[in-house]
Amino acid sequence: ASDLVSKRDLVSRTYDGVICLDMSDRARGGDVWEKIEDAPVLLNIDHHVSNDGFGDYNYVVSDASSTAEIVTYLLGEWQADMTKAMAEALYTGMVTDSGSFTYSSTSAHTMRMAAVLLEEKPDLEAIRENVLENVSFLRKKLLAAVLNHAELACGGKLCFSAIGYDEIRALQVKGPDFECIIDHLIGVTDVEYAVFFREIEPETVKVGFRGRGSNDVTIVASHFGGGGHKAAAGCTCTGPLTKVTEDVIADVTRYLEGA
Repeated sequence: ASDLVSKRDLVSRTYDGVICLDMSDRARGGDVWEKIEDAPVLLNIDHHVSNDGFGDYNYVVSDASSTAEIVTYLLGEWQADMTKAMAEALYTGMVTDSGSFTYSSTSAHTMRMAAVLLEEKPDLEAIRENVLENVSFLRKKLLAAVLNHAELACGGKLCFSAIGYDEIRALQVKGPDFECIIDHLIGVTDVEYAVFFREIEPETVKVGFRGRGSNDVTIVASHFGGGGHKAAAGCTCTGPLTKVTEDVIADVTRYLEGA
């Protein structure tokens, strides 16, 4: 952790190379690119099927459970030394992105890579507590607000919720607090499709999609300039929260009625 530098403290200069992990397109880097004046080599490592190959070198494995799985494999191929700390970080990435090894992207190769990490004896109890169990009180309050706004549509197949910028500020929650919130929408009995809207800035709305069964959520996400995986995707829309919600839900409804 001592080697990590926050985006705020990143020094503007020319770097020998930049490695982008879990980014489907260059725009995902946001304003980090303002600090990078030039990069002779841009390496793109990802598992999103919608990755547009923006790097000078692209290693995209769309059927991998996670980018952490890919990195674990590459470290083995490069015969790099694996430390306990590295194993804990990578195992955490695999657990979270594979739905605790239950998503359809989980393969025999996924489990072989997990076994490689387990050889380093990562602290599984700490990972379980910090990732799956310990939730801040603010996150609980946020979840209560999101569920209070939740609605069902399409005969109970669609569940969606939206939360505005002012309410987010009043709750004093930040980006990381929204992790896994949408899982509580898709996890409703008979729901096949979930959408979560959060207004990250006035009239700038981040939209998350989750799907189950044969539903491909990238179809609607792509209509609004987004992408991701068949079962999980996202996009960012500009406009009033109510209007964005209406437009996206109308498109999702058309998809579900035609599916």
